Amino acid sequence: QHVCDNTSAQVALVLKIAMTALASYAPITARASFFSGRKIASRVTNGTGTVSMRATWMPGSAPPSHLDGSMPCDYGFDPLGLGKEPANLARFQEAELIHARWAMLGVSGAAGAEGITGVNWG
Repeated sequence: QHVCDNTSAQVALVLKIAMTALASYAPITARASFFSGRKIASRVTNGTGTVSMRATWMPGSAPPSHLDGSMPCDYGFDPLGLGKEPANLARFQEAELIHARWAMLGVSGAAGAEGITGVNWG
């Protein structure tokens, strides 16, 4: 036998094992995708007795009318009503993104300094 014949047999065995492993995950995918595209009937209350499918920042609180859940991570937190004006709300969204980017840059800078100097924060 040639070395190439042995190698191709090993590759075929590895591929067979990999395909078997992937096939074993098919039932999990089928179960997870069972509800995709279907409406699930559920009665969830927010503590006030009204039926709601929206999570709020504090159980039992009603979100303000200007926070309708259309924004990412909108849990209805605006106790001072600062976002009632649409221009203010857009400005606050932009400020939040800028602050998050500065925070990510700060964390990467601290991790880089720790990696370069070897001095840890613990």
